[in-house]
Amino acid sequence: MIKSIKKSYTSFDPTEFSSPNAEFAPVYSRIRNAPVSKEETDGQLYRFVRLGIKAFYILPMLKDFRPTRATIDI
Repeated sequence: MIKSIKKSYTSFDPTEFSSPNAEFAPVYSRIRNAPVSKEETDGQLYRFVRLGIKAFYILPMLKDFRPTRATIDI
């Protein structure tokens, strides 16, 4: 469920700045270009929580999307 919190800010609150709600926290991304296992994903989620990461997404990179070799044309 996506929850929207509408709050009007009239002044700067250092506490909210140093420890923002998940709504305002940085969003981290993980790009996966290898098979994903439940155990590996659970381990990564545990590390994210332990590190205080409040928001993230996993972006699967399909094999067909990746180039098969690097080329440099000059």
